[in-house]
Amino acid sequence: MSDILIVDDMASNRYILRCLLEEAGYPVREATDGQQALDAATRSPPALVLMDINMPVMNGYEACRRIKQLPGQWCLPVLFISANNEISALEQAFQAGGCDYVSKPFHQLEVLARVQNQLRLKDLSRQQAKVQLYQSLFQLTAGIAHEINTPVGIGITASSLIHGAGDLLANAVQNGMLGQRLLHQQLTDIKEGSELVESSLRRVALLITRFKELTRDQHELPALHFPVQKSLSK
Repeated sequence: MSDILIVDDMASNRYILRCLLEEAGYPVREATDGQQALDAATRSPPALVLMDINMPVMNGYEACRRIKQLPGQWCLPVLFISANNEISALEQAFQAGGCDYVSKPFHQLEVLARVQNQLRLKDLSRQQAKVQLYQSLFQLTAGIAHEINTPVGIGITASSLIHGAGDLLANAVQNGMLGQRLLHQQLTDIKEGSELVESSLRRVALLITRFKELTRDQHELPALHFPVQKSLSK
């Protein structure tokens, strides 16, 4: 089980949350400011972050934004904790990427309920992502089968044509009935069949090469910060 990261500059708050979460069976880490939280999430991403807002060095809003910019952590749930219940503070929390808000002083049942709810939502999102991945794989497999079956089917038909022409020529030679016209016609069929087999095999080889390219390791690009307001002001 991944741990929960508690971020608060007040030791008493961290102690209360640690005791509450550990009693519920959750492993816990602590950080005393936003920079420590960012460093901790970079080293080892937690399952969830409980983030205070007003802290030295780096406040909770900025820490949340930066954590969300870490590779693969845009969906990491961050619950803000603060004694400030004003609407503006809540709006800032959600704009920074927070998923929920816990008010101080803490109510144990509320904290546990919100933590459990976010972890369930995260697990559900992971399961939905797996289902979508499996569906995509099934569709890709079906597409590959269709793309390969077409040239393979043409190649099989062409091979049958070549085989039939060869049998016809062999019988004609055996019976002494091989004439120039028959020979020309069957050699033409064999040539056309051979060309179809070759083109089909080339098509299959090309498809396999393209499918191999699709399966190459794709390195995730780092998230980039785009200054929207600065850009619009120009």
